[in-house]
Amino acid sequence: MSESEPPERKIDEEALAKNYETVGEYLKRMEIQELEADEKEKAYTIPLKFTFPDGYEIKLKTLFRVTDRFIMAKCLLIFHDDIKHSPQIDLKLYRFLLQATFELFDVTYSIDDKENVFVEMDTVPSANYEAFEDELRGLFYGIEFFFNKIMVEIFKEIKYEDTYGRYIS
Repeated sequence: MSESEPPERKIDEEALAKNYETVGEYLKRMEIQELEADEKEKAYTIPLKFTFPDGYEIKLKTLFRVTDRFIMAKCLLIFHDDIKHSPQIDLKLYRFLLQATFELFDVTYSIDDKENVFVEMDTVPSANYEAFEDELRGLFYGIEFFFNKIMVEIFKEIKYEDTYGRYIS
């Protein structure tokens, strides 16, 4: 290690195990269906269902990652390849995502390196169940806002696509 590199942070394995267990308990308490646990990766995957006003329902892949210091969830909203692109549409989409992230409480939109769109939440492991649930409600609201407001503003027709079975983290 050179002098300019910070020392590697040691992971608190005991805290990591406790946090992973706590998140699992919280998700079970919320009666989340189809909960998939990955103890090796310290992650949970759940499908969040979203129903459009016309009654059509999709399942969105949501991944909860747990560390010794943070709890993070990312819900894949739409694949970049599922969007009709043009410079104007991309600019409008990113503008709406940034504005909504700025204006909405507990809602954070993001894109990955492939430009897939996510809504996410994070919290500290010391948060109690109610605080965890509030953060997750923000994620739920972010899903609703994305499909009912942002996508409607950008596209006249929304392509209904599940993200649950298609995305590999």
